[in-house]
Amino acid sequence: MKNIALLSLVSLLLISCSPSKKEKVSLNGSWESSSYGSIICINDSIVKNYNHCSFNCFFDYEESRKGFDIKYEIINLTSDSLVLKNGITEYGFSRIDSLPQLMHPDSAKSPSYNFETLWHTFNDLYCYFDTRDIYWKKYYDTYSAKISYKTSKIDLFNIFNEMLGEMNDNHVYIELPEELDDEYSTSNPDKIEAEEKKYQLIEKAKQSILDKYVDQAKTYNHGMINWGKIEEKYLYIQINSMIAFADFEISKDLSSDDFWEKYWELANKSPNYTIDEMAGVKKIMDSILGESAQTEEIILDIRFNDGGWDQVALEFLSNLTDKETMVFTKKARLGKGFTVKQQIKVLPSDSPSTKQVFLLTSYLTESAAEIMALSALELENLTIIGSPTEGIFSDVLSKKLPNGWYYGLSNEIYESPEGFNYENLGIPPDHKLKYKKDDSSFCKYLIDNMEKGDEAIELILNKKL
Repeated sequence: MKNIALLSLVSLLLISCSPSKKEKVSLNGSWESSSYGSIICINDSIVKNYNHCSFNCFFDYEESRKGFDIKYEIINLTSDSLVLKNGITEYGFSRIDSLPQLMHPDSAKSPSYNFETLWHTFNDLYCYFDTRDIYWKKYYDTYSAKISYKTSKIDLFNIFNEMLGEMNDNHVYIELPEELDDEYSTSNPDKIEAEEKKYQLIEKAKQSILDKYVDQAKTYNHGMINWGKIEEKYLYIQINSMIAFADFEISKDLSSDDFWEKYWELANKSPNYTIDEMAGVKKIMDSILGESAQTEEIILDIRFNDGGWDQVALEFLSNLTDKETMVFTKKARLGKGFTVKQQIKVLPSDSPSTKQVFLLTSYLTESAAEIMALSALELENLTIIGSPTEGIFSDVLSKKLPNGWYYGLSNEIYESPEGFNYENLGIPPDHKLKYKKDDSSFCKYLIDNMEKGDEAIELILNKKL
């Protein structure tokens, strides 16, 4: 009995002295991401999002906790820090005890207050003032003087549009509010007409290449990607966007407008559109490469691609290399410095092609399409032909003004593995052609000379590289 009692006492002491299990840290609470100018407040059912800069803090939108958990992967969570991942990007947060003082609702109507919000957000987050020779304080002095409490909505929009346009960064914009659509169109008929003509020229240039070279061209999602064989030896793939590749099995007989209306309706209802998008890219590339297995080389044309999602660009490339490769780094502005660099890799698909790939680029190649070109610099079997790309790499950081207007800016820096930043320069081709920078002039040049042939494609066909 004494031995049993002694063993019981020892066991009790061992249990009481052993370290307790580590308590699980709750995701609930308020978290701030200074490098992205945002605060999120999380509870069991809802996540509220706030815009925060050195000038103010105000509510942006809310989403369900379920949707939030689907959208983000938790990379790290401690009592005071959080790292979330969406797509290829990791977002760092610090826990805060409470929200800063929120904007008074009446301030949302003030033209000057909205200007201050816009200016300070750029001042806190934009990362290319030096790269693009922008003296931001001068912008404040020039444009704040044009605004008063009497400034109309359309005049305020035009002032913002003029100021941001002066930065010469195509990732910087203010979105035309629907309420001003008619008024803006009426007062800017020449701009509207020029945009329509440019769009028509781009579509005509794309089609003229297919008509000239590709026998029985195939298409997917109303021209997001077109492909076919050239002389049986070459597989030609024309990728015209880096978004909208999900396969929602929508009728191909619908008009373009009806197709895209249905597509985005289904995309908005999807519990995880990112998964749909990646699955769509994999499915279409498996199909294209499978049916073209006998071709010897690939011509990948992104000359008309104005971007979309980086992960889409990398998913395409994963089908064209059999080597895991670190292709670039990215970091976000954080005060006067930057966040830690993230290393981004291309990971080969299950059955990738290792054929020689000729990547065609132009000044119209923008944003996520440039991520493909940037990554191609590190892949041995890819050769770039054309002109330098546009030179805009950062994800667009989408923001909302107190009055509800949306705008975008660049707060990230992308660099080659060697640390070179191609912002405002574009990705240099291995074989440079004298393409024009102006979109319409470039497309007109291609169309007018198509009888002689597409210069880039002819170089490949005639082995003049």
